[in-house]
Amino acid sequence: MWRVIFVGLFQTGELLRVACRAIRSNGYRSVLTIGMLVVGVSALVGMMTATQALRVSLSGKYAHLGTHSFYFYAAQDQPSISSGEVRLFSQVFDFPGIVSGYSRIGTVAFSCAGRSTAPNVDFYSVDEHFLDLYCLGLERGRNFTSEEVRSNAPFALVGVTVAKQLFGEDAALGKWIVYGRYRYCVVGVLAASAGGLDLDRSVLVASRVLQGVSYEIGFSPDLSGVHGKETDPEDCLESARLQFRQIRHLTPLQVDNFTIRQHDRMLADLQASLRTISHVSWWIAGLALLGAAVGLMNMMLVAVRDRTPEIGLRRALGATAAQIRTQFLMEALLMGGLGGAGGLILGLVMGWILSRWFVCPFVLPGLWLPGSFFLCCSVALLSGYLPSSRAALLVPNEALHCE
Repeated sequence: MWRVIFVGLFQTGELLRVACRAIRSNGYRSVLTIGMLVVGVSALVGMMTATQALRVSLSGKYAHLGTHSFYFYAAQDQPSISSGEVRLFSQVFDFPGIVSGYSRIGTVAFSCAGRSTAPNVDFYSVDEHFLDLYCLGLERGRNFTSEEVRSNAPFALVGVTVAKQLFGEDAALGKWIVYGRYRYCVVGVLAASAGGLDLDRSVLVASRVLQGVSYEIGFSPDLSGVHGKETDPEDCLESARLQFRQIRHLTPLQVDNFTIRQHDRMLADLQASLRTISHVSWWIAGLALLGAAVGLMNMMLVAVRDRTPEIGLRRALGATAAQIRTQFLMEALLMGGLGGAGGLILGLVMGWILSRWFVCPFVLPGLWLPGSFFLCCSVALLSGYLPSSRAALLVPNEALHCE
């Protein structure tokens, strides 16, 4: 038994040595073929790593918004939503949940005591429920009160980036920031954004009655139960839509003059886009591997022709057709393994670079790693089967006299 195992290991080692020597002797063609395999595998692994990282990042970023949250806003060709409509909707819509009216006024610059920000600070007008709607926290300070929002009190919440630019290491609370002729007292600093709505470079002011500003209405329903029964989120959305139609005095024959954005549908669209990217990466990898397979088969057919006398000599010395076939399959498998390993390393590096570019966590694609390596080796074996069979069918006498 041990003798059989030893002989088998010795033969395998000898075949591997011959395969390595054959690959080195065809260095240029071998490098090109292995390079094509590396490109195919790296494209597959890199794109799968990036899409997996994006999928995890998007799920984490939007999960905190509430699965069934929805938002009313005015598109470019629709009449703007006024602060009065926001206030009326929050009063008459009695479905349990969080209603918040807010508006992104624009991108401006703020200053304080000789320091100023770049003109890239997002300026928001919000109410006291805005932080709850987006599950935002405060690093220090407090939120607005309903009385401050109703009275347009000159108070502001600032993002951590704005606080660092205007105040450095000093305390921000109680300081006054200036935008044009408007002055606001800082009552809170927002916690650093961990995902979702990024407000690190933002200033939020307590106001609900700014003129000439189009508002959005966000609603996060509480579906845990109304009167002890679970509620269909579609019923909640339809009820809110009909209520807002009444507020905007729309007749039954008129279409909605506002747009509804649903969080779960938006996330589903993003996931569908990621799936499309995955399919495209499959096609890219498939074409690259197909080209590598054709190149590998061509290289091995040329190798069989060039090494015909060597094959005839090995057959004359007692090598069987199966051993000749195994030798060439070993060469193909070795090149497939080298291409697969190189592709995995390059693909993971590409995935890491893309994850840093998209500012999302680096996630290993799991089964795609061994699956890609196995696919590359399988393609190499399939490509090497025809040349190895042709080599195994050579007649020793004819092969020895072939030039």
